[in-house]
Amino acid sequence: MEETIGFGKPTADVAEIHLPCINLEKAEIVVDVIIKNPNPVPIPLVDIDYLIESDGRKLISGLIPDAGTIHAHGEETVKILVTLIYDDIKSTYDDIKPGSIIPYRLKIDLIVDVPVFGRLTLPLEKTGEIPIPYKPDIDMEKIHFERFSWEETIAVLHLKLENKNDFDLVHNALDYEVWLSEVSIGSAELEKSAKIDKNGVSYIEIPISFRPRISDLPCGT
Repeated sequence: MEETIGFGKPTADVAEIHLPCINLEKAEIVVDVIIKNPNPVPIPLVDIDYLIESDGRKLISGLIPDAGTIHAHGEETVKILVTLIYDDIKSTYDDIKPGSIIPYRLKIDLIVDVPVFGRLTLPLEKTGEIPIPYKPDIDMEKIHFERFSWEETIAVLHLKLENKNDFDLVHNALDYEVWLSEVSIGSAELEKSAKIDKNGVSYIEIPISFRPRISDLPCGT
């Protein structure tokens, strides 16, 4: 019957899952879904229904209406953006701790409207893991003064970074500001990449220099 009238059922598959943004507050998940339409006419993608769960517990769900049109005899890549807010997850399931990695199951139902067949549901399912980041501990181990005078002070700050996560972290940049009493004497951004192994420790050296002005010094100095 399908061959006689030239209509067939569309197919769908998950091409890739991206995590473009992960920070201490949220994780953004982008799912690339390829939908193929074998029919001689465009078909509407009526709804996208999605669910992300972990160990059978719902983390997030949603519905995307009127998600577009699949061209005749063509294929389209549909991007589904899902944002997981960690505070929402931790407030619902208190056994999910920062620093851990949790398994997830993604379920997607694509609802299309095809001539002759009517509305069809194309189910998709994928599994994976999501990290729940915990901020690293940062301690200043020591300050090494290479030069100390009224004209100029040059020093190196030795920082210790402790990763309390069950996964590696990559440190890309560090903003810092140095204060003398209640006076800011300098700030900068250190663009230096460093990998911190899971549950490991890394060390960073930050060079600083400043020329003190009498007006900047606290009273009594």
